[in-house]
Amino acid sequence: MDSQRYRAEDLIQFGKNVLTKIGFPEKQAHAAAKILVEADLRGDHAHGIAGGMSLDDILDRVFDDQGNPQIKRTQIADFTADKQKYPTILSFDAHGTLGHYVALEIIPQLIQTANKFGYAKAYI
Repeated sequence: MDSQRYRAEDLIQFGKNVLTKIGFPEKQAHAAAKILVEADLRGDHAHGIAGGMSLDDILDRVFDDQGNPQIKRTQIADFTADKQKYPTILSFDAHGTLGHYVALEIIPQLIQTANKFGYAKAYI
């Protein structure tokens, strides 16, 4: 059985094109596609571009049949961590947009917090 292989860059571009075509901002679309393909490259196909939270799942959630989308294409995430009781636990509100994008955006703040305290955890 001969299976065709695709370059990661091509799959990321494909995913980005699909998501921007349905209305996601380019930066969010790229982040989501990149994370989905990276999951495939790590062998975690359940979280890859065709797996669990895949392009199909994102499309289904955006275009649900109830007229109440579970993922909002035009919402802007809040990258300011909520005031927390514990300084090593950060909480961010994605406002219904793609968590993939929010995760990539908050990683620098998470690393900075971990460097300062030796530990950090983020909830999106």
